[in-house]
Amino acid sequence: MFQKLKLASGLISKYLLISFGAITSIILMLFWVGTPAGTGGLDFIYSLSIFSYYFFITLVICLFFSPLYFSKYLKYLIIVPKILLDIFLLADYFVFKIYRFHIDMLFIKMAISDFNGIGLSPLFSSISLLAIILISSLNLYIFLKIPHIKLPFIKPALVGLLLLFLSGQIIHIWANYYKQHFIEQYTPYFPYYFPTTSHNLMKKLKKEVPNLIPEPLEKPSENLTLKTVNKDALIHYPLQKLIFDNSIQKPNILLIVLESWRADKLNPEVMPHLDSLARHSIRYNKHYSTGNVTVSGIFGLMYGLHPSYLSYVQADAYNNQSILTKSLQQLGYEIKAYTSSNLNRFSLKAMLFNRINKNHYYEVLGKRADIADREIIDKIKSDLEIENSKPWFKFLFLTSSHHHYNYPSGFKKFKPVPTNSEGFIFDNNINPAPFINDYQNALLYEDALVNDIIKHLILTGKLKNTVLIITGDHAEEFNDNAKAYWGHGSNFTLYQTHVPLIIYKQNDSLSHQYNFFTGHIDIVPTILKDYLGCQNPVSDFSSGINFKALQDQSRSFIQTSYKDKAYLIDSIVYSTGLMVKSYRIDDIKQSNKVYDIKRINTLRKEESRFLK
Repeated sequence: MFQKLKLASGLISKYLLISFGAITSIILMLFWVGTPAGTGGLDFIYSLSIFSYYFFITLVICLFFSPLYFSKYLKYLIIVPKILLDIFLLADYFVFKIYRFHIDMLFIKMAISDFNGIGLSPLFSSISLLAIILISSLNLYIFLKIPHIKLPFIKPALVGLLLLFLSGQIIHIWANYYKQHFIEQYTPYFPYYFPTTSHNLMKKLKKEVPNLIPEPLEKPSENLTLKTVNKDALIHYPLQKLIFDNSIQKPNILLIVLESWRADKLNPEVMPHLDSLARHSIRYNKHYSTGNVTVSGIFGLMYGLHPSYLSYVQADAYNNQSILTKSLQQLGYEIKAYTSSNLNRFSLKAMLFNRINKNHYYEVLGKRADIADREIIDKIKSDLEIENSKPWFKFLFLTSSHHHYNYPSGFKKFKPVPTNSEGFIFDNNINPAPFINDYQNALLYEDALVNDIIKHLILTGKLKNTVLIITGDHAEEFNDNAKAYWGHGSNFTLYQTHVPLIIYKQNDSLSHQYNFFTGHIDIVPTILKDYLGCQNPVSDFSSGINFKALQDQSRSFIQTSYKDKAYLIDSIVYSTGLMVKSYRIDDIKQSNKVYDIKRINTLRKEESRFLK
């Protein structure tokens, strides 16, 4: 039996090597030709390694069927994954070329249910059918001929491809750490391509061999100025140069983000100080993050773009700076950032704060979150005591409310708390009350920290000319759906995406509560239009709407996790993961059977409006 499996594995490997070279590599070349021109050096090696990425995924799947090789009829199942890959890649190439987005499972579901509804013509359908027949026939022909084809270098070829694959992943780890655009620019062009990143590995190597692994540059090299435009880049953001009314007084802006802060926890019991502030502020009760993970939430918050643009911006982080921080610099603001989260991950620091003074970026890492947050608050308080002739923008990100929920013992108000903070991993249906108590204690602590800042703003006399914007990066679930979901990053119900939003400006607004849909993508246009005097239409630089222009109307948003994406249309979620799901935002168990294809397509167009 072992000999048979060994023989089958060898024949399957031979089939894939030939088939990949004859069919798949040609299709991948279409993607490769469309990427920006490279230097011909390291990026050339890396781009070739992308081919091996798809090869090894397919090889693993096909080898799973190797026991069927000696079955008369079932052996043909072996080539099905390879045929599906070729068909998918070819179809995705044309979809990406036309629409600038990759095919996902939602697109496939929509195509099956309403082919014309997604904008594909009968002629395209006919051509697609012919392509499917051709690809299937070629794969079948190669598969049948494999026993009669001599290929003496199978093992060296596989080893060579494996070395190429590993080299490519190592190159990308390095490029991601140092924000090397000429490597990272390839990622958005290839479908379901997830190269490896590892900041922890690079930090360990830096400690071991500091001479070989220097610190990443705090700023890009001099040739990467704000005026630099990469003509080959996919992203075109903003569409027009922004113009500001310089006659209006520019307020100070303090943007506070609390980790994993869900909307229903803004109440007098858990967060008495912020609840009191909210009663004297503008409060948006149906405010949604742009995702259920930090990178998606912060991106939408600071860019005003749908998070599906994230990979395009990350591909050239230094040259695709947030229009918010870029505009603030243009207007003479002093920008400072304070965080207990490592924003170097996912290139957030490079995208948001790569051009500010090194001493204006204050991070406390490697300490327990409550201790780090306390140090950050003390730092921002001392900075507020400094007289400044310039208007300022301060970004504050507190993380005590991230699991494992850290707080000093004096804030242990809600009891009992779990004896094992990870107990839900072993029992998904465990009583959530102790974990919620733990989480609420952390929020109670953050409430006190934020109140400390507000009191200091009053003490220094700076509150009167300061806009306070307080929100969360995403929410946090405690099995609210009764489907064993905990934390965040796993679904797009309100328990993981619905966050509070408070906007306060002394003597400038009456307290008011709004109960229509708003999103993180609305905050940048609100700041630029309503507080900084931007003269451009919002459509020049954002996917959102400034709050003063909002009405109680239906809204549609795009939300993402690390690998998944969803379209939120009113109260219905359309998730595009490997298993397409549509459900009510307040109950994942309530499946939605009717797809609003027209509005989904409208959102799809929004995903490409800032792409070339």
